[in-house]
Order: sequence, then C-alpha cells, then structure tokens
Amino acid sequence: MRPWVAPDACRTSLLSIRPALRSALFMHRAALIPAAAPRALALAELDARAHDYAAAAHAPNTLRAYAADLRAFAAWGRTLQLVTLPADPRTVARYLAALADAGRKCSTIGRALTAINVAHTRAGFPGPREAPQVRDAWRGVRRVLSVAPRQKAPLLVEDLRALATALPSTLHGTRDRAILVLGWAMGARRSEVVALEVADLRLTADGFEITIRRSKTDQEGAGHVIGVPFGSTPATCPVRTVLAWKSAANVETGPLFRSLKNGRPTSRALDGRDLARVVQAAAARAGLAGDLAGHSLRAGLITQAARQGKAERDIMKHTGHRSAATLRRYIRAGELFASSNPAQGIGL
Repeated sequence: MRPWVAPDACRTSLLSIRPALRSALFMHRAALIPAAAPRALALAELDARAHDYAAAAHAPNTLRAYAADLRAFAAWGRTLQLVTLPADPRTVARYLAALADAGRKCSTIGRALTAINVAHTRAGFPGPREAPQVRDAWRGVRRVLSVAPRQKAPLLVEDLRALATALPSTLHGTRDRAILVLGWAMGARRSEVVALEVADLRLTADGFEITIRRSKTDQEGAGHVIGVPFGSTPATCPVRTVLAWKSAANVETGPLFRSLKNGRPTSRALDGRDLARVVQAAAARAGLAGDLAGHSLRAGLITQAARQGKAERDIMKHTGHRSAATLRRYIRAGELFASSNPAQGIGL
C-alpha cells in the first residue's frame, strides 16, 4: 500500500499553523514519542518559538522589504550561476556594485545589504557585511553615490490649506482631508497615521488626545499620548475633519482610515503607500508642485513649528523623535529665513 501524502493545500495549511497551535501539536507528539526524545522535542519547540520572536523583531513593512531584496538578490545570482546563501563575500560585493551601476539609491543598496546580512545570520552563516571585500565595496558605493538622504519637501500650513480646500465634499474627499489635516497636526510618521484605531482618539474640550501605540522608535509598544488641538478654520481643523469623516463613513470601531470600494468604506486599513498617494493626488488637484509624499506631513509640521519658534524639546515630545540631530535637520530648514539670518533686513 502506498503511503498517504497530504495534498498541497493541506501541506500549506500545516505550514501556516499558528505558534500556539503548533506548540499544542508538539505536546501531543511528545506523548507518542519514547522517553528518550523529550529533550530533542523541547529544543525543537524552543527553536521554533525563537524563530517566531526573531521574526517579530522587525516591523511587517521591514520584513516585506527584506523579502523583496532577497528575491532580487537570488534572481541576480541565478543569472550569473552564483550561490547567494551562503554567499561568498565577493558575490555580495559584486551585487552592491551591480546595484550602484543600475542607478539604485544609496538607501536602497544599504537596505539590500542589511537584508542579505540578516538572512545569513538567521540561517547560521557568518554575516558578509564585515568581510573586507564587502566593507570596502559598500564604503566606496556610499562615497561615490553620496550618503546624504533626499528628504521630501515639507508641506507648510498654507500648502496644507490649499490641499484641504481643493478636495471635494465626497466621501473620498472627506476621508483624504481628514488624513491630511490630522497627519499634519500629529507630525506623525506614515505608519503611525494609518495604524490609528478609532479607540486611539479621545475627544476633549481642547481637542483630541491621541494614543500612538507603536512607532519606529518604540518597537516594544510602550506607546505615548499626544494632544492635537482644534484648528481655527473648519477645512484645516484636525478635530472637525476627523469627526466629519467618522460621521460620513459611519466608522465607530476598528481602523480609523480605511480603503473605499464602490464608494463605501471597507474594513481594510490604509497603509503607508496609500497615504503617500493621498498626498500626491491632493497636491496634483491643488496644482501644488514639489517632491511631496507621505513624509511631507511630518516634515511640514516640524518645519512650521521651527519657523514659529517652538521649543525643540516640545517638538520632539510631540513627534516622538529620539534623536535631536535628526530633528534639527528640519529645524535648520525652517530657520533659514528667520530674523536671525545675517542677510535678512540689512538693506539688500
């Protein structure tokens, strides 16, 4: 009699078993295996749990980016008949050169190198990043391409007003207006805006108290609360625009900002790419030029606050910045034409 083989769908299901259920299966198997095997079984279970926790060390967006980088590296290796795991350091150095020659940005190449390094260490191989050939190639790539990050243009308050007033009064326009105005007033990262749940906003007499449950600099999820006050005009008031969206879409629980299908809200939360598209589409509608994207909301609030003399520590507390050096890049941009500028007001 031929041994039974699980169909593909069944095998796929077994591979996707949740950690808790997988743990139960290990315990069940332990009762059927001779007493000599419990140690090996326990170690196997701990290995699996360690793998789960290691995967949780990175945000989902980071894991998706790493997976895409590794697929690209493997495909490149196949074309040249090169092994990519474990990869010879010369192979990794060649790949960095190939990416640079193809016009990839320094940040993109650096992320690919990190993904390759993580894949090697997770698989029990030495990380190639510190190999002399790789280290030298990466240093050279950075020097040739320049490591200065290209920041998105900040969306200042007059620009925000133009975008908000240009949007229509449809459900789609109401949602996008709320995203733009609240995201700007929060000075938040894209991931923080799209991760908001209705329960994270508490309405008070002064505005919204907003709980940011997890952020790039708070991977453990300690969270922090910020205040977003009422605005002076309805179109750019973060409280009134969000309440208008909630009422129009009948959103009472779950994700605050959702995708729309056939003119109706779905249960799917928007992601960071959706937010970038909202900014760019609104800018195009308002006829606003510039290299704008989702990060322009955060950059705009910080730049505007710096121009108006807000204290650095207060800006950092609101935006969740851990590094004053990072924040000062925006503050310097906001102060370029301040009254302290030595060329300002001297009779030119």
